[in-house]
Amino acid sequence: MKERFYFSPNDEEVLGRYKDTFRFGDRVLYVFKFDILSTLQLSFNYETGVIYPRTLFLKWVGSFLLAQVGYNALNVAAGKWVDDSPVFGPIVNMLVRTGYVYAYYALRKDNMNRPFQTETPLRYEGFNFALSFLL
Repeated sequence: MKERFYFSPNDEEVLGRYKDTFRFGDRVLYVFKFDILSTLQLSFNYETGVIYPRTLFLKWVGSFLLAQVGYNALNVAAGKWVDDSPVFGPIVNMLVRTGYVYAYYALRKDNMNRPFQTETPLRYEGFNFALSFLL
């Protein structure tokens, strides 16, 4: 017996646009890894993902390219911080770059393809915890 899930009419309409078709999306994984011992590793992950309506692909490319220009400019500046301070530079580099990527994701929550006006995509967030034994 096949189960059927029931959604509100609004949710049915949104899911209907994504059903049985190929969709584009992106996913970012923010990972903090700690090597406790040489054979034990602890990691915390925060994942953000977005699934776009296919009809908006060209607008997504425009927004993505604008975001990458800013990210690459920030990467050049962060590289100088790493060179100037080998101890704190990598930490600042990680925090600034991760903050930029997350700010881009947060901006898309309300306005997906900034600066273009379009509908909001499907998105998800998740937390993961892992404990690994290395042999």
